[in-house]
Amino acid sequence: MCKRSSSPLGDALRSAKWDLAERPRVVLSPEAVYRASTFPSQDELGAQQGPLVALPQDRRFLYPNLPPGPPLGDDLVIRDYKQTGSRVVTGSVERSPTSTADKATMEVSIDLASDLTKQLAVVVEDIPNAVIASVPAFNTWLDSEMRFIIDPGPWACSPRSM
Repeated sequence: MCKRSSSPLGDALRSAKWDLAERPRVVLSPEAVYRASTFPSQDELGAQQGPLVALPQDRRFLYPNLPPGPPLGDDLVIRDYKQTGSRVVTGSVERSPTSTADKATMEVSIDLASDLTKQLAVVVEDIPNAVIASVPAFNTWLDSEMRFIIDPGPWACSPRSM
């Protein structure tokens, strides 16, 4: 003799005394036909991190995308050489290696400049630090936004007029 398998629908058919030949129609309760969903809830499902969608920025210029310089430590001033003047060349740049004629000149001077360092800082309200730390793209986006606000370039309107 075969062992009958147990299922809510099978149990409901047996309790209603369903028989294909003698009693082909029976009334079943909705609970017997439609069981409660066994699909996992939203809390039980894993989460996939989607891309962070930032506001549009004009990316025609290289400066906002350059990587930051080395860590400064305790230094608060950056010293670097800057070129001043124009690139107007007087004379011919191309010449023979054995020539003794005057070389071409350019109206440029090199000056030592000392610039104060700047810190990028922003408070994003209503977003917990745990979220900021856990989303890898968030820090990149935030850094890009801060750089854009500090130096958007001459083509951009002020942030207040957006």
